[in-house]
Amino acid sequence: MNRAKATILWHSGRRYWWFWMGVVLTLFSVVPAITNHTIPRWVYWLAAFACFVITAYKMWSEQYDRAEAYKREVDEVYADVVLDYLKQHHPARFPATTLADLMKYDVEKVVRGLKVLEMEFKVVGDEGAAGWFFDYQRMLSLGLYSNLRRLL
Repeated sequence: MNRAKATILWHSGRRYWWFWMGVVLTLFSVVPAITNHTIPRWVYWLAAFACFVITAYKMWSEQYDRAEAYKREVDEVYADVVLDYLKQHHPARFPATTLADLMKYDVEKVVRGLKVLEMEFKVVGDEGAAGWFFDYQRMLSLGLYSNLRRLL
């Protein structure tokens, strides 16, 4: 892990840790004042452990959301490249492997781009063993010419 990532995790972790510890310590100072009971020492340790677990989960969740946003952004770039190729060559039906070979691109990246075009804009569709189809007229009617990232 590089220094920048470690710094981001450190600040994120500290923020969550102090928030949850502040909530717990405030609760533990208010409860004895109201009920006139002391809180056993093991409860403090249990609360600290619970705060650690919550902090770890929140940090993981935050990093996961960042990774998903990055993946989505990359998929949109792949979709833009695929759409640009389809726009120039107008194939009606094609297997993804053939399209990847023609584009001189990785098959996985082409399929990721095709899935964005299928889910978001419905200009391509997966027909299983028959391959993918491209609806050029739909692309024209939607005004999709290139650079999808600005449209999404």
